[in-house]
Amino acid sequence: MDRDKCGPEEATVKAMKDVTGPMVATTLVFLAIFLPVSFMGGITGQIYRQFTVTISFAVCFSLITALTLSPAMCAHILRKTEPVHHGPLKWFNDLLARSTKGYVSGSVWLARKMIVTVVSLILVIGIGYAVAKISPSAYIPDEDQGTVFAAVQLPEGATLGRTEAVLKKITPDIMNIGGVSKALMLRGFSLLGDSGENVASVILPLDSWSQRKTPEKSLDSIVGQVRRIAASVPEAKINVFTPPAIMGLGISGGLDLRLQSRSRMTR
Repeated sequence: MDRDKCGPEEATVKAMKDVTGPMVATTLVFLAIFLPVSFMGGITGQIYRQFTVTISFAVCFSLITALTLSPAMCAHILRKTEPVHHGPLKWFNDLLARSTKGYVSGSVWLARKMIVTVVSLILVIGIGYAVAKISPSAYIPDEDQGTVFAAVQLPEGATLGRTEAVLKKITPDIMNIGGVSKALMLRGFSLLGDSGENVASVILPLDSWSQRKTPEKSLDSIVGQVRRIAASVPEAKINVFTPPAIMGLGISGGLDLRLQSRSRMTR
């Protein structure tokens, strides 16, 4: 209205000619990012499906509102106002005008420089690839929470004495690992849910993080050494794992499965 010296309705029509295409394009790009996530399988899809569907519908309704209700409101509500010549509003308007002019000029210059655009795109792709290579790729990466767990299981029928012998065999080697502070042995109970004379659990509290800054005392290194010790004991199956980053989503939890017989079988 200030630039073309026109009324609200004419200004609305001109403005919509400029912004309709970009609004539709940005909405489609947004949907192209979020909609595929709603079709992912596994726990990732279960967690994010409701979020992506909600966001996608919200964006679509927002586009419909921007193309219908908002222009109608602008055409009937906006009124031409006198420009502000002094005070904070004048400063804000001047700053906004300069910023807009600079952004438009930069965009026009960048659009005319194909080589700069291609080089910038390649640079962004390269940075994204580098970040992807150094970032954890797991859905929920392991975190160093200062503890390592191990579940010991011997064959069915093994006595508590055999379980005790296995624990005594691996304990000295585990305590010699740099970064392991203590070793707590639980006989007759497994962290994976079993109980009996042939199972046991090992809890290994680690030294403080400030004392484990070297690669040899990192969580991955300690877990690897414990697994090598566990592999040297053929008479028992020893599973070594760390606490999950999110409680309930780990190797020993997260799913409650129950089997129900819907039909009565007789012999």
